[in-house]
Amino acid sequence: MNIDDRTRIRTRRYKRQLTIGCTRFHCPNEKCSRNVDFIIPSSEIDKQVETIKMENFYCPIEYLVPKEINFDIFMEFSDYAREENSIEGIVRITEINFSDPQRTLKIFANSEAIQQSSQSQSSLVDDHRYSLLDPRRVLAVYQIFKILDDIRLWKILLIATQHLIQELRQYSSMISADSTSTPQLFVILLLNPLLADYQNESVLVNICGMIVSTDHRVQEVLIQNLFSQFNEDVIQQILGPLQTYITVTLLMKVRNRQNSQGNGSMGMNQMLWSQGFGDNQSNNQHQQNQNRENGLIGRNQVNSNQNISGRIGPEGGNSNSDELLNNMEKVLGVMRLLFQATQRQKGLMLEDKGLPCKEFYNDAVNLIHIEQEYEKMKTRQFSFCNYPFLLSPASKTSILRYEAQMQQDQEVEGQFFQALLMGGSLLSCNLSIRRQNLIEDTINEMSRKSARELRKPLKITFVGEDAVDEGGVRKEFFQLIMRELLDQKYGIVYKEGEEENVENADSQSLIQSPLTQSKTMFYWFNPFASVEELGAYRLIGKMMGLAIYNSIILDLHFPLAVYKKLLGLPINLRDLAQIQPEVARSFQLLLQFQSEAEVEALDLNFSITRNNYGEMRQINIIPGGCDKLVTLENRSEYICAYIDWFFNNSIVTFFDEFAQGFKQIVGDFIPMFQPEELELLIVGTNELDFNELKKVAQYDGGFNASHPTILQFWETVSEFNEDEKRRLLHFVTSCDRAPIGGLKHLKFVIVRNGPDSEQLPTSHTCFNVLMLPQYSSKQKLRDKLLKAIKNAEGFGLI
Repeated sequence: MNIDDRTRIRTRRYKRQLTIGCTRFHCPNEKCSRNVDFIIPSSEIDKQVETIKMENFYCPIEYLVPKEINFDIFMEFSDYAREENSIEGIVRITEINFSDPQRTLKIFANSEAIQQSSQSQSSLVDDHRYSLLDPRRVLAVYQIFKILDDIRLWKILLIATQHLIQELRQYSSMISADSTSTPQLFVILLLNPLLADYQNESVLVNICGMIVSTDHRVQEVLIQNLFSQFNEDVIQQILGPLQTYITVTLLMKVRNRQNSQGNGSMGMNQMLWSQGFGDNQSNNQHQQNQNRENGLIGRNQVNSNQNISGRIGPEGGNSNSDELLNNMEKVLGVMRLLFQATQRQKGLMLEDKGLPCKEFYNDAVNLIHIEQEYEKMKTRQFSFCNYPFLLSPASKTSILRYEAQMQQDQEVEGQFFQALLMGGSLLSCNLSIRRQNLIEDTINEMSRKSARELRKPLKITFVGEDAVDEGGVRKEFFQLIMRELLDQKYGIVYKEGEEENVENADSQSLIQSPLTQSKTMFYWFNPFASVEELGAYRLIGKMMGLAIYNSIILDLHFPLAVYKKLLGLPINLRDLAQIQPEVARSFQLLLQFQSEAEVEALDLNFSITRNNYGEMRQINIIPGGCDKLVTLENRSEYICAYIDWFFNNSIVTFFDEFAQGFKQIVGDFIPMFQPEELELLIVGTNELDFNELKKVAQYDGGFNASHPTILQFWETVSEFNEDEKRRLLHFVTSCDRAPIGGLKHLKFVIVRNGPDSEQLPTSHTCFNVLMLPQYSSKQKLRDKLLKAIKNAEGFGLI
């Protein structure tokens, strides 16, 4: 704080003393307006300020705190606290105001809301017509506590917070369910910096308990009017303590159990994986685990007696277990509300977006034996699987595959001897396909299989070929079938972003041109496709589901809207911006117009013009759309109608078939995922760490990790730009993305393909094998490799 700031702060403090005075009834200070002998004309105030500065005639700061406190006054006294190195003023404010609901709201309310409420018959707290809370002010006020960082002040804030919780409990039972004041007070409590300290976990639990037990209409106000309107920084401030509570509670629980069992040498991650959270599993489940260990089922699982009982300490009883579970459910309940708010659509604006779902993943939860958690969910016990926003895509995929494995286990137990007598395999789904009739045979073969059978690992046999499917034939099958299905000659999908419809250059083309030059091209459903191709759409959906169960990454560029539609989530302008950015920006400009004349100049109506194989067709996006003009008043309706037509109405028959095929495979597990997670499962992640790939790479044919050619190869790759790295990955694996968890989970083999030669590197994408000659120099290796990867032809989009 510089000299000018100190002078300004002191001058303001002294003026308060001379004009308003302190709170003492008869102040002994002759330079205070509350002194009985104080008579100073307002014209003399500035001179008296200088006198006080020189003679130090000032009242103690705690006596200058007025009865009514708002945000500006609080910040004024925070300046005094820092300038005078005294917290007494802030202490006084905290003691009086932070324990009372009405006074607390006044501190964080905007001035307009306070003025409106003062003119109302009802009190500030009871009046639900005004949105009082400003989260920026809440964070700013709490930041002062962090800056001052005084233990006495923290204790006073803690006491005041506890009193506020008690007051709110009594108060919340008396107000109407549609009041917005209660959820605003909930937000103030959730942003309290005391919650970041796990030692105050009882305060967090009490706050969460009030929220999850309150009327559902109050919770809806909390979601719709507050959480969903906050920026990411505010949401992160609320989310942080919730995540900390879950993580620390799990780790403490495991550590206590570890100490009681004498497993001090076992790592924390191993303990978390081998032990769950909650009650022991049933004897029936224990028997199933024993069956697997004895080879009857074929999949090992940790015994139920290794599961944590839910007790905090080694001597804990069921009451402690029940209390712990109850507290965890309260915290998770609030986290669910927060997650729902961040996923809710806010409007048409392009900048609207929620917190990424990955911010809700909890590392400690994802280290737990997730299969055990899934078994508890099925038996209606407490389970983290009931809160899927905590689970990473890898954990959710483990659950999906575990359920498929359990179904296979049941079949093995019931049909083992039948399989011996009749032949065949119960552990795989066998398909016999003719290469020349790829799509027809696949549709026919799959139509004879149940969904349960299709969830088994695929084993592909190409008719007339002797190759045994050890994984390579299966991957080749996925490549071939997807290449065939997505071929433009069939017309069931097209690449959005290709140059098309350029003839539509009339006054409406800026907004109504459906196809634009886009940096990233996406496949989209052809609204003019033949109904005879419905089987192909269903097959695409099935192949996407099968890719999940068979750990195949598809080079399939669908926009995020496809995955949102699969989950039944609404589509908005942001989704249109991904596939048609120019159209979306035009709509954004339309929303920003201020006058009717600007809209009328575009001469728009509720119809569009589409190019159907060279024939220009006018299509109404609502009934009678060509006769309904777009105006300033109905422009939002027009935009919504276009979005609804493009993503829904124009492709409803084809998408329904596609969705049915996908859901037939994935089934009831779809709601567990978020759109981004479904996309990640099917097409992988675009975050590529080639250092991870280098660590897991395998070598053959005379190469090893220290061979000079291999060292030159990895040096060359490290010098590649991002586009060249993606091309290399696509060249070897037929996909330019990494599986869940990154490139460390990808098989990557480099085989010596003879001595130095002019031959280019080649690859076997079915097995992720790079055939690399032993080139004589690093420069030659670089030139040959770049030429190979830049001229390779794949079925995917490069």
